[in-house]
Amino acid sequence: FADAATGYEAALAALGDDDEPVTAHAIRLNLARCRLQLEEFELAAAACDAVLAAVSARSPLRATALYRRAVAKQHLDDLTAAYVDASAAARLGHERASEIVEACADHAPDEPPPGLGMDLGGLGGGLGGLGGMPGGPGL
Repeated sequence: FADAATGYEAALAALGDDDEPVTAHAIRLNLARCRLQLEEFELAAAACDAVLAAVSARSPLRATALYRRAVAKQHLDDLTAAYVDASAAARLGHERASEIVEACADHAPDEPPPGLGMDLGGLGGGLGGLGGMPGGPGL
């Protein structure tokens, strides 16, 4: 995963102004997955933060970014943030987000944070072929 992370970083550095933004987002999400596998949780969360800052609330990439950031936050013992992100990812249709919601339920905030509690009406959040890296399903 270290070699893959290095490759993704090189790919991000090589992107030009003419490249599609979704390409950079997909690369960052794959980089976040590598960082999770390498137990570099702060770096994984930062990669997800960059995607979340750039994509719309209705982007299918948002669910994956929220889920992967929730995984990172859970490992960093920031269980309230993990719960919030996983809840938002679950509302967007991420298949595995409910696992973190259940694991962190005791750390649910009294009120949902602004902007994450919106109803998006079952838009779904699959990445299709963008998230398929070796090492196990669902990250």
